[in-house]
Amino acid sequence: MGIFSSKKVECKDIKILSVSQITDYIKNILNNDKNLNNIWVEGEISNFVHHHTYGHMYFSIKDESSVLRCVMFKRKNDLLDFKPEDGIKVNVLGSLDIYKKRGEYQLIIEKMVPAGKGPLFIKFQELKIKLEKEGLFREDHKKPLPKFPKKIGIATSESGDAIRDILKTIKKRFCDVTIIFSPTIVQGEEAAESIANSIKILNEYPGIDVIITGRGGGSFEDLWPFNEEIVARAIFESKVPVISAVGHEPDVCISDYVADCRAPTPTAAGQIVVPDQTDLQERIENANKRIAQHLEKTIKLKRGNLEVLISSTAFKRPFDRINNYRQNVDENLTRLHLSFSSNLTIKRKHLQNFEGKLITLNPESVLKRGYSIVLKDSKIVNSSKNVNIEDVVDVILHEGKLICKVEKKIQKEVKKVR
Repeated sequence: MGIFSSKKVECKDIKILSVSQITDYIKNILNNDKNLNNIWVEGEISNFVHHHTYGHMYFSIKDESSVLRCVMFKRKNDLLDFKPEDGIKVNVLGSLDIYKKRGEYQLIIEKMVPAGKGPLFIKFQELKIKLEKEGLFREDHKKPLPKFPKKIGIATSESGDAIRDILKTIKKRFCDVTIIFSPTIVQGEEAAESIANSIKILNEYPGIDVIITGRGGGSFEDLWPFNEEIVARAIFESKVPVISAVGHEPDVCISDYVADCRAPTPTAAGQIVVPDQTDLQERIENANKRIAQHLEKTIKLKRGNLEVLISSTAFKRPFDRINNYRQNVDENLTRLHLSFSSNLTIKRKHLQNFEGKLITLNPESVLKRGYSIVLKDSKIVNSSKNVNIEDVVDVILHEGKLICKVEKKIQKEVKKVR
């Protein structure tokens, strides 16, 4: 016998699966397991790649023992307010899935925040984006604060440090104001509604110029009521300017974005809401000094100008210039008369010359000297060629006229008599 048995093996009862079938089966199990969908996972980012063409993010999160591949598509990672990179510890919300091409399981991430900021921070981000899109944070909606408020409304806890810090600061800076206090719950489940109601009550109180709402420091959870939508809308709808003063310097709440002014602390709100009386007095004194100096300088300058004017010749002998003008006028009139007289004499001589020429050329003067004018048919005859024998012509004399008949014509030129 050989190494192999000659007995045939029957395979007709064995079910053979493809790789894709196995992958689809596992994928179906993962997708339908509620324990593996919409889960929060904490880990450190590694092998981070941001695909610049499509905008998707590929990376892994790891702990001391394991590594989990992750993908966050562009439509989700566009909402991130921080920059993921290797080494950052994060909390991610997602669902497990199979990448069929490589048969690898991975976490499809919907949300991601730095470690320590879990679902509550996500809620904060979502509300912030929503209200920002509605325009509640826009600068053109913000009302200016009054420079010298007479009535200040305060909505905060009556037992907290915030009210004491605000009142102490206002009293120190500017004591001539009226405080309208609305006791408010600022922590816990009822806090958001209490804050919103206090803002509405202060709006209805007559004569209030500005409202301060806030509280002292605390954890992210403690400050949460100032991140509620009901508070944000109450601030936005307030007809009176609102200052948000929540927590300490690093703390930023939704109320800070919506309010007309954000104060980093309750004490800072007291500094913002009223001017410093001491500073105002110094500024008034400095202004008075500047005005006095300016007036003194102006008076000195004007006095100097007046002294120069008084000592001037024009002021001492005011009619000198007028008399000078009068003399100039007289001289100009004399020159004008002389010029006119000279031109008149010349024109008169020219006229006499023209008159002599006219007299000389006058036909009557010529006839008076013995000359005559011969006319035929009222036309002057200046040549014997212009008449015929037997023609009748008129002879004009100095005195009278002759009617003559031509009996003979002589063609010979007659010498001109001058």
